[in-house]
Amino acid sequence: MDHAVMAEDYLKRDIPVIITDAMMDWEASDKFNVQFLHQVIHNINHIKFLSVLVQALFLNFWMLA
Repeated sequence: MDHAVMAEDYLKRDIPVIITDAMMDWEASDKFNVQFLHQVIHNINHIKFLSVLVQALFLNFWMLA
């Protein structure tokens, strides 16, 4: 097959390619579900809260010094 033809047929298409066969044995595919994403978002919110808390404590400490 000519490289130009292959590039036009497979690389330059506007149709998205979804690889599923290669992912069947991928261990992480079972972990990415709604519960996992909920946990990630929950953890991110806790990290944001702790970041704001640390900043507030630092500002209070700095103002007292």
